[in-house]
Amino acid sequence: MAGVQVASGTFIAQNPQTVIRGQLTIGAGCVIHPTATIIADGPIVIGANNTIEELVTIINKGPDTMRIGDGNVFEVGSRIEASSLGNNNVVEPKGDSCFALENSLFLFDAHANSDCGPGCHVAR
Repeated sequence: MAGVQVASGTFIAQNPQTVIRGQLTIGAGCVIHPTATIIADGPIVIGANNTIEELVTIINKGPDTMRIGDGNVFEVGSRIEASSLGNNNVVEPKGDSCFALENSLFLFDAHANSDCGPGCHVAR
């Protein structure tokens, strides 16, 4: 995992289908489940105590740093390509997700605030 910096207390499941690559910083106390994908074509900074479940995709295709705050939960199958995400959010893959976007896909240059719950919206 060249270019990846991982703080102490973070657990990354070792699985051949887990993809973690690029210029990535992962904060303390995070848990990354098997088959998660994090691709940092542009830099990604993930804060502390985030849970990234199976089949989650986090990708930064742009040159600017994607920043993910602390205490977020990315549920199975969700996808994010936002520029930033605050603290204590739950990203759901489908249904009545708190971000009201199909399959919880954050488009490039979207920003979500902290403590997002049902009915919360993403600013652009």
